[in-house]
Amino acid sequence: LLKGTASPAYQMFAPSSPAFDPSFKMYGYDPAAAKKLLAEAGFASGFEAKWMTSVSGSGQIAPVQISEMIQADLAKVGIKMNLETYEWIAYIYKQRGGLAANKADASQMSWGMTTNTWLNFWTNSRLNYGGRGPVGDYKNPGYDDLVEQAERQTDQAAMVRLYRRAHEMLMKDAAYLPIIHDRAPIVLGPKVKGFVNPNQEAWDLSIVSLGK
Repeated sequence: LLKGTASPAYQMFAPSSPAFDPSFKMYGYDPAAAKKLLAEAGFASGFEAKWMTSVSGSGQIAPVQISEMIQADLAKVGIKMNLETYEWIAYIYKQRGGLAANKADASQMSWGMTTNTWLNFWTNSRLNYGGRGPVGDYKNPGYDDLVEQAERQTDQAAMVRLYRRAHEMLMKDAAYLPIIHDRAPIVLGPKVKGFVNPNQEAWDLSIVSLGK
């Protein structure tokens, strides 16, 4: 769908984050295993779920098309995903309210940061983000303890270990579903010199010039 402009994501950390683990993979694509897990959980006949997304927006990467591809994959294992789409501003308002308030099971967002602290910011249930808890309504005191311990570390190696432990817990709980890492391609004319495409979208144009 994205024609080489993104990479599959198996974790919440960006590839440029210190806590990113290139060897980490929690779940692969395995419809047979998914059906088995559903049957063990008492959903052998599948179930219906509500998925919310915007139709576009600041930083959103083909949100409807990606959601529709996920919808098609879920249908293969008996899960009927009802997709609800909203204009960007209306969607932000709804997502801020949380899943329970919207009687939804999942919401989509194209967002991320290169700093490890983004995981804490986005998922810690004890933080007050814009007047509410984390997106997704996830709550796990053991997880919150780990990300808070990681935040307090002054030793990077210890911080990375704690963040990776917390992240593995988050992925085992399947509280969030990483989809892609954006490669953020930039198109430049042949005369543009000195441009640096940073890990985070903060471009320094003071070092850019036009050559002959």
